[in-house]
Amino acid sequence: MRQNNLRWLDMNVICKKFKFSSFSRMDLSQNGMQFLHPNLLSCSPNLQKLDASSNQLVKMSKENIGLFETLFSGLRYLKKVNMSKNSLNKLPKKIFENNRNIEIIDLSGNLLDQVYITLVELSRLTVLNLHGNKIHVLDQISIHNLNSISHGNATDIGKNIVILKKKSHFVFRMQRTIISRLADVNNLVDFDSQQLVCYNEKDETEIITQETVKKVKLICRMQVIIIATSILAGCISLILIIALLIFYIRRKHRKRLQNRANVINLLRQGNGYYEFAVFLAFSNEDEDFVNTHILHQLNENLQLMTGVDRELVCTGDRHFRPGFYVLNETWRLLATASVLIVVASENFCQSVYCRGELEHALMEGKPIILMFIEQVEQELMPPTMREPLSIDDKFMEVLQSKKIKYVDVSKTDLKGINLTAVFKRLAYLEVVDASYCNIGFFKHMYLEQGDLKRIKFVDLSFANLPKKVFHLPPGRLKVENINTSLSSLPHVEDFKLLLTPEIINVSGIIPHVSSIWIKSVNFTVDLNPLTFTKELIMRQNNLRWLDMNVICKNFKFSSFSRMDLSENGMQFLHPNLLSCFPNLQKLDLSSNQLVKMSQENIGLFESLCSGLRYLKNINMSRNSLNKLPMKIFENNRNIEIIDLSGNLLDQVHITLAKLSRLSVLNLYGNKIHVLDQMSIHNLNSISNGIATDIGKNIVILKANPISCSECKELSFLVWLTSTNLVDLDSQQLICYNDKDEEEIITQETVKKVKMICRRKVIITATSILAGCISLILIISLLIFYIRRKHRKRLQNRANVINLLRQGNGYYEFAVFLAFSNEDEDFVNTHILHQLNENLQLMTGVDRELVCTGDRHFRPGFYVQNETCRRLATASVLIVVATENFCQSVYCRGELEQAFMEGKPIILMFIEQVEQELMTPTMREV
Repeated sequence: MRQNNLRWLDMNVICKKFKFSSFSRMDLSQNGMQFLHPNLLSCSPNLQKLDASSNQLVKMSKENIGLFETLFSGLRYLKKVNMSKNSLNKLPKKIFENNRNIEIIDLSGNLLDQVYITLVELSRLTVLNLHGNKIHVLDQISIHNLNSISHGNATDIGKNIVILKKKSHFVFRMQRTIISRLADVNNLVDFDSQQLVCYNEKDETEIITQETVKKVKLICRMQVIIIATSILAGCISLILIIALLIFYIRRKHRKRLQNRANVINLLRQGNGYYEFAVFLAFSNEDEDFVNTHILHQLNENLQLMTGVDRELVCTGDRHFRPGFYVLNETWRLLATASVLIVVASENFCQSVYCRGELEHALMEGKPIILMFIEQVEQELMPPTMREPLSIDDKFMEVLQSKKIKYVDVSKTDLKGINLTAVFKRLAYLEVVDASYCNIGFFKHMYLEQGDLKRIKFVDLSFANLPKKVFHLPPGRLKVENINTSLSSLPHVEDFKLLLTPEIINVSGIIPHVSSIWIKSVNFTVDLNPLTFTKELIMRQNNLRWLDMNVICKNFKFSSFSRMDLSENGMQFLHPNLLSCFPNLQKLDLSSNQLVKMSQENIGLFESLCSGLRYLKNINMSRNSLNKLPMKIFENNRNIEIIDLSGNLLDQVHITLAKLSRLSVLNLYGNKIHVLDQMSIHNLNSISNGIATDIGKNIVILKANPISCSECKELSFLVWLTSTNLVDLDSQQLICYNDKDEEEIITQETVKKVKMICRRKVIITATSILAGCISLILIISLLIFYIRRKHRKRLQNRANVINLLRQGNGYYEFAVFLAFSNEDEDFVNTHILHQLNENLQLMTGVDRELVCTGDRHFRPGFYVQNETCRRLATASVLIVVATENFCQSVYCRGELEQAFMEGKPIILMFIEQVEQELMTPTMREV
């Protein structure tokens, strides 16, 4: 039955009368199996071979160790069991105790590091396969178990009972005893066939042989030498440390004596800080006691110790200068004394001046000695004198008779607090303020919900709670991929106690260096939470990601009506978490980062508040939101206030038609420049559904960068100034005009924008008119230019004809006809005479107007010179372009000469000529 995904077989098969006795072999390998009930196997009592390899029985070995130990107990005839590749790291001791006929046990490919299974009664065991485990060192118990095989086995079985080959690499650095143990069990392990490998002191692999034993013995000797050397070095170090300590103590004693001598010398001089040794602070009501029992004796003792015969104790009444401010004199005399001694009494604690002396000395870092002359209550002491307060049962017993409604221990160091005593003894208690306090420990034994129902407000904001109760390490605390329930929580009753007072404030109890990230968690409310809390405040707790799918079909947290989750930097909040608080009327999600959820999980974000049918007030301000899903508030028909201020919204594309009770839509401080038709339609749908007595100022648009500089904003501004949803007088809305200046929006703003629109129409009409006029002018100029050019061309033609008639200089010939001698017949027959006749007809000149080289070159002169001379007497060069022309040096020379002189050139192709044959000048022309 391989590869059938038989993952969990918790099947208790009862087969007292009938069994599956025919089975002798069974293969359950490669199923990913995590559990297999022993009674299922015991119903096949004659099994001799069982293959349970390549599964995950490690889970059963950890979670059901008792059943795992009895897995094979019913298989008395089992000879071979395969449990390889099951990730097993430990096996129960008696797992094979009842399988006395077993011959082969295959435990290869697991994570075993020791052999703690009983093998002494397995007399027929021939192979114990531990191939590929994590065995580094076998201890005495493992060696003893393996040796028990050889004691019970027949002598003819031979070696290689225990297979340790591969992956079970032994670490034999300084392990002499282990090598010797392997030598002891050498009748079980065949070194020659298995070729066991160990890691030596150089971290290199080495095959285990007798040489390995010698090397390890040498390592052991080296270890003894190193240990002896270390002990000797330790003794020497200890002697040096003791010597240095004695030297340090003596030096410190000498320094103390030197400092004392220096202080005494300074006191003898009596200058600056050492005018007095002591400033004695006490209350005037204790003056008689101080003068009688303290002042003179203290002064005499100081004189005796220092050898100074002047007064060394300073007191306010005796040393203050008359006519000066008491505070100034206190500071002056404190600066002249080395130490402040406080005569602590209730009178001292109640005196403002005395407490001022103590506070000033503390700020200056002056050494302070408290001398209590009577018992002083902790609450009378200023914070600088007080020890951490402990609120215990005796403390509360004193207050029990008083009708105390308000307890304030904020900003206090509490050694401990007995919550049972506080809430049971103070029968009239309504408010407890423990904000910003440090609490050492809690005691709440025997505390019940009934003791807390009368409490209206508990403030634990920014309190430092006991570490045993609430401790978070710095950094991200991630809770991922967990399925749990309320009943499985370890302290459910404490959870119920916490959610009993009417209002709970636990803001800032999570340190700012820690953050909570809950992802893919399913939490089932499977019992009645019995909460009485109406408002929960959880600000500034770094609740960054709350992907917590709370399943609460049967039980809900119905007592809650208000919840504050603001200032948490929250990026995700699962809708099902909120839907378990169905009676919420006010929800504050401000100052978070829900923009991330709106971008990455738009579907869940749209249904965020869908389960809150009674919601009246929601605050989603300062979440960097640039867009909201259209139906986000569709199910919240009782909503009255929606606060979206401080976001990045530029339009209002949310459905508002069904929100008949909406009284405020706060869009303060967004990025609205102009509202489009859809946004205006959505806002108008509010006024269609609301009662007429609500009045104006439903929509707050203040502090938005509204634009009033273009004509396209006119419809929005007309709506803004005419709608009953926005009170322009109270909001004083500002827009930016066409001069980029701020302007308060009024009816005048609308008139100005209308003027901009008219101006735009005028500018458009003027532009069109100017364009038409410009077009007419351009056409007129173009006609004038063409006509003038035509006249000029006719004039130039007449001038050329006159010059040709005269026949001087450049106008002796009209054309220089250049061609190759190979093309002469074609030229004479088809070009030369016709060209000459046409030119004569066009110009009215009856002489020859076409010059050719052979007919007009002077004999006996250089061809190049004649070419230049004749080119100079012609107006235009006409080239009869052929392949012969391109291949003729003289022809190419005529073309190059005319091109250099800037002579007009006309190419007359009488056949197809390849580009490669043409000269660069021909290709350019």
